[in-house]
Amino acid sequence: FVLVCVCFSALFFCTLLLLFSRYTPREQADLLFGLMGEKPKYFPVPVSLMDGIIGIFEFFSKWFPSLEDTAEFGKIGKYYATESMLVYDPATGTYDADATPEYGNDTLESFFKGALEKGLEGQELGDQAVFK
Repeated sequence: FVLVCVCFSALFFCTLLLLFSRYTPREQADLLFGLMGEKPKYFPVPVSLMDGIIGIFEFFSKWFPSLEDTAEFGKIGKYYATESMLVYDPATGTYDADATPEYGNDTLESFFKGALEKGLEGQELGDQAVFK
């Protein structure tokens, strides 16, 4: 149970990064492994597995109401894991990274470097945290 909770927490955090990233999940992982100097290791998991885990949280939330938020965060995580955050071009029927607006100067690489060097202090989610 704890492992599932930790996985959901990590998944939610990673989907937040996807919101403003043109990187694929694989490219994000490659970037992070490269910054850590580690050989990439992947374990593919079908997205449908999230439906099962979300269902488990929803089922147990009948007895443990605090799991309702966790199930909802799982649904949000699944949405951002499966839906493109790029602008859709109906003329070509594709998502266009070049047409997607960008804001700020931060990059995913600089964020990862800072997290590896200084930790995640200042990144607390407050009331939006899955685990408090």
